[in-house]
Amino acid sequence: MRHVLLHFRFPFVFVLTPIYVWGAWAAPGWNAPTTLGFLLVHLALYPGANAFNTAYDRDTGPIGGLARPPSVPRGLAAWSTLLQGTGAALAPLVGWAFALAYAALWGIFTAYSHPRTRWKRSPWLSTPAIVAGQGGLGWFLGWTAAGGTGVPGARAGWSLAAACAAVAALFPFTQLYQREEDAARRDRTLAAALGVRGTFLLGAAAFVAVAASGFALGLPGLTAYALAVALGAAGLAAAARTPSHGEVMAVSYANSAFLLAYMILAWP
Repeated sequence: MRHVLLHFRFPFVFVLTPIYVWGAWAAPGWNAPTTLGFLLVHLALYPGANAFNTAYDRDTGPIGGLARPPSVPRGLAAWSTLLQGTGAALAPLVGWAFALAYAALWGIFTAYSHPRTRWKRSPWLSTPAIVAGQGGLGWFLGWTAAGGTGVPGARAGWSLAAACAAVAALFPFTQLYQREEDAARRDRTLAAALGVRGTFLLGAAAFVAVAASGFALGLPGLTAYALAVALGAAGLAAAARTPSHGEVMAVSYANSAFLLAYMILAWP
């Protein structure tokens, strides 16, 4: 069970917390269902997806949140399904729109990892799935849990755009140090397709989009930060050096900590 818990990679889930919070920020307000939804997404859906992916990847090298992953225990996929299924059973307590989005994102994560579908093998399938899933549906889960209904307005739309752009930058960045293991499994990830320089250039472009969203939302701090990150990513593209697992994790956690703290301070 200790290995099962480690493969859920609960600390790594922190990297995605700003996405849900962005959705809630653009909605009427944080309430009890928002808190329950946050717990279901970040303590059931995302950790379960981490373990489900590991059950089929069977990585021996560093993965997101684990520098030295333990051996994959028997039944890890079943444990991950149980955890995500428990979240799905409780999701209607937040709301039916939330429950449907939860189920849809669970399905995307399953198709991404399972050998019968294995969207991870193609950047043309994995990229829109993760950007629209973790970014779009991840944002929608926070928005609808905080009372968002109907068609999102301009404020919500720019917040959604920022969430999707941030995921587009993060997604291939966290794959850079895994390219050899992914290639051995015949998984052509987005980082493998773009290379180191292309991955950093995509990150720079994505954070320019985050900056544009911050400007449209009247958040100068977010705009300045996103432009600084974009410039930094462009500089790293010129160097074209593959970052280590530790470097990727440090940048990912620091980025999410800033974005999360800023959105809380800028709460309407």
